[in-house]
Amino acid sequence: MAAYEEQKERDFYFSKLRDTEILCQTPKIEDSPIVAAIKRILYATDEADGAEALSPIEEKAILETQNRKKHLEHRCRCCWKYHLLRQRLSDVSDVHCSGSPLLSY
Repeated sequence: MAAYEEQKERDFYFSKLRDTEILCQTPKIEDSPIVAAIKRILYATDEADGAEALSPIEEKAILETQNRKKHLEHRCRCCWKYHLLRQRLSDVSDVHCSGSPLLSY
């Protein structure tokens, strides 16, 4: 059974790689720097092939992607803190409206 699951998982990831390869061959984007970097990763035969120096454009694209990811992570943390604050304020208002004997007003 494990061999079947391993083969199923291998086929799943192979289909993703194949879809990526087909997308990279789309005429409109085929010559973009990011597609060139993806193709280099797809066609690398060992670690040495994937470790080639990136062009300045490829480095810029990778840095922009990393910066976008950091920005989104920061926004998620801020939204989470805001949600917690709103929840706490909501909880406090629920205590006041519940007629709690601890409140004397």
